[in-house]
Amino acid sequence: MALTNIDFKKLRVLVEDVFDYKLEEKLESKLEEKLTQKLGKYPNKDEFYEETLKMLTKLDNIETQMTMLSGRTYDNTEKIEKLETLI
Repeated sequence: MALTNIDFKKLRVLVEDVFDYKLEEKLESKLEEKLTQKLGKYPNKDEFYEETLKMLTKLDNIETQMTMLSGRTYDNTEKIEKLETLI
C-alpha cells in the first residue's frame, strides 16, 4: 500500500510537532540553565532577610551606643565647665 498525499501531510504535521516539542524542550532547558547560572550568585529571600536583620541589629546597636555616649559627653561638658569656672 502506497502513501497518499493525505498520509504525507499527516506525517509532516507529526514530524513538525515532534520537532517543535524537542526544540521547545531544549530551549526551556537552556533558559533554565542560564537563569540558574545568572541568579545563583544572588541570595534567596531567606538569606536576604537574614542579612538585612543582621545589618539592622548592628545599626540599632550603634544608635544605642551613640545615645549612651552623647549622655556621657554632655555630663563631661558640664564637669569641664564647672572646673573652668573654679580655675
